Amino acid sequence: MAIRLNTLLKGNSGIQESTVKQLAFLLNHDIHPVIPEQGSVGASGDLCPLSHMALPLIGEGEVTFTDLGGEVKEMTTQEFAATEKAKSISFKPIQLSYKEGLALNNGTTVMTAVGTIALHKAGQLLKVATLSSALIFESLGARKDSFAYEKIH
Repeated sequence: MAIRLNTLLKGNSGIQESTVKQLAFLLNHDIHPVIPEQGSVGASGDLCPLSHMALPLIGEGEVTFTDLGGEVKEMTTQEFAATEKAKSISFKPIQLSYKEGLALNNGTTVMTAVGTIALHKAGQLLKVATLSSALIFESLGARKDSFAYEKIH
């Protein structure tokens, strides 16, 4: 959602300010759309996942949120609109204008998000591998001189 919001804020999509504000509103109140894991990631844009991301803006689809009691819940957006949490934050679905649906669901935002998560996990894995190697070499009493042989390294 943050990546899509950033893309829309660049101003190239012809989208209303109210739509951008609604997306930011959902993010700021930790209301997240339920997006299926299996779908068309990368096939002619991320149409299916981005469509699911946009549905709560117009009062459709499903969302997860933390209720006023601190419990995480999942329900349809219509059911959510009737909750105390929705009333306390004045949640109201918006009406999309011309071509805004296209602006919301056309792009590679999901692929970018998946790539960002993969990059983060790769960085974590590199740190763990480096620390593990260091501990193994320390426990074996290995010397760094063995890495100084130019023909191998």
